[in-house]
Amino acid sequence: MEILAEERNMTTEQPTLAACIYTHMTFMKVCYALWITMAIFGLIGNTVSVIVLSRKRLRLSTTATYLQALSISDMFVVLTAVFRYKAYYILLSEESYMEARFWLNGYVEVYIEPFHFIFLGASSLITTALTTERYMAISCPLSIKRHCDVIFTRVIIGAIYGIITIVTLPTFFTYNVISMNLDGQRITLTQATPFGLKTNYECIFHKLLIPIFWYIVPWLCIAVMNTLLLVHVKKSAKVSSRMLNFPLRSNRNLTVMLIGIVLVYMVCNLPKCVSVFMDLIQRELFKSCEIEVCVLPQSSRDLADTIASLLNTFNSCINFVLYCILGDKFFQECKRMFCGKCMKRSVRRVGFIETSVKRSRSNSKGPSVLQFQLKGREESSGTCIM
Repeated sequence: MEILAEERNMTTEQPTLAACIYTHMTFMKVCYALWITMAIFGLIGNTVSVIVLSRKRLRLSTTATYLQALSISDMFVVLTAVFRYKAYYILLSEESYMEARFWLNGYVEVYIEPFHFIFLGASSLITTALTTERYMAISCPLSIKRHCDVIFTRVIIGAIYGIITIVTLPTFFTYNVISMNLDGQRITLTQATPFGLKTNYECIFHKLLIPIFWYIVPWLCIAVMNTLLLVHVKKSAKVSSRMLNFPLRSNRNLTVMLIGIVLVYMVCNLPKCVSVFMDLIQRELFKSCEIEVCVLPQSSRDLADTIASLLNTFNSCINFVLYCILGDKFFQECKRMFCGKCMKRSVRRVGFIETSVKRSRSNSKGPSVLQFQLKGREESSGTCIM
């Protein structure tokens, strides 16, 4: 009887395990497809954003300079995310998939993932700097206009990239890739370097620096600045309702666009911030950097981390849509750039026609005379008897 009971338990457990594996594989395929889709859309959208923001009408403002740098960073974030989260698996055949797992993954982990963290950190800090600059522009506009120009903005962006690169650079030297043959199959493995063995930098970087300075601190700073910007927009809305001042309305539209960008950033990065914050608390309780904490059960934790990573990548591909919806100048410039030829053709076809019609009668029984004049690139006139 005991043997029969054990066999029944095994037969009931096997379908459950198979169903779990199948569900997990299906979920990951959907996630891979979403990452590929976001990468394509993000590359196209951010490339267009850089081109539009580089045009003469927009490139002379500090905000456009920040948005250019943000678009460039986001472009590489979505590109490296395809490799960081192994989303390219969905594009491979079964043979290529096995080759990628045994050969390509080692190079991705050692040489591509650090670039992902560089551009991800730059994106967060540039968003923080942009929000701070906008708040200072509305709180002390004269001082900002005097000291903060495009050159100073480029210096800040260069400093952000420099600091992020310096902090991330040691991770390139903590591991190296070794190749070996196993039963005729070429595989690659990651091996700790002497620098990685002697120091604990890899653990400090991934478990402390990235959670604090890539996610938590920027999110808190942006939350404070965005709250102050919202208060300013409400006050300016009351003022603009009483007076029609074009510069005031233009600045208010710019502030609204930045608030929209920041709100999307906060929503998309909140799950990741919560996840890394819980890890930090658990790690502080254990007083160890190297310990792997499990705040949630492993399956639930993996699911939460995957969704948080998807939202993080989504934030880097959606800004182009926000620029078009909330940015009047950006949308108008985008229309001029991509629809300019169509608009010129329609203008030539219509010819800026302005008609002035005069109807007169030579006598009560005579025909009506319709006189018209076309004003445009070439003026012409004529008379039509009706």
